[in-house]
Amino acid sequence: AMAEAPAPPPGTDLEADAARVTAFAQECWRLWRQKHAALSASEQLYASLLTDSRRIARLTAEVRAVEALLRAEQEEEEAAARHSGACGPGDAAAGAGADSARRLWLQGLSPPEIGATFGGTAASDQATMGAP
Repeated sequence: AMAEAPAPPPGTDLEADAARVTAFAQECWRLWRQKHAALSASEQLYASLLTDSRRIARLTAEVRAVEALLRAEQEEEEAAARHSGACGPGDAAAGAGADSARRLWLQGLSPPEIGATFGGTAASDQATMGAP
């Protein structure tokens, strides 16, 4: 035979206790959902900031590479203007930077590598910004 549950002590209101426990459990659940939503939002914000930081690092590296190409091109033009079209050893040396930069670009060298080769700052910028 099954034993019967013990009778509650006198003066105990089981329904009131059950209502208090239920209200407490619902409040705990509500607070947990709030905490979970806040954590999810902060994780999404962090992921977005990290993505933006990496994108900025890549763009900075590309800008450095383009600056290096422009600098080499400008040096070539200045050397040509100084020599008024005369072809000499100085002209060949001045054009070497632009040719090297173009060659690196066409060979598929990454912008950070090109920038580091000519400007020396793209690699450090990328390391500072958080490389992808």
